[in-house]
Amino acid sequence: MHDRRMCSLVRGVFYSDRVEFTVTLKNLNFSASENEAKSEAKNEAENYRLTELEERLCNLLLEYPELTQSEIRERLDLSRSKVQRMMRKLTEDGIIIREGSRRKGYWTIHL
Repeated sequence: MHDRRMCSLVRGVFYSDRVEFTVTLKNLNFSASENEAKSEAKNEAENYRLTELEERLCNLLLEYPELTQSEIRERLDLSRSKVQRMMRKLTEDGIIIREGSRRKGYWTIHL
């Protein structure tokens, strides 16, 4: 039987699109303080290098933050799957964040 106290500590963050879903769980074995984790994330972000295509995507979203993936695909002349992969990677890395709903939302860039 599992420990119910442990279950209350584990709260997953769920993300889903039409194709797949992801679940992010906290690593309970990692004991760094919140400030250390934020500092490490900031250092990683400062050292993050965008590819030329990722940079084009970010520039497009800076100019037109309300674009959908379909519109991005058309403007950058890419396949739907390529746009999804790039946006998933940039979202997971915290570079782009979707604010608001799918229909009325917009993208913010955090470089």
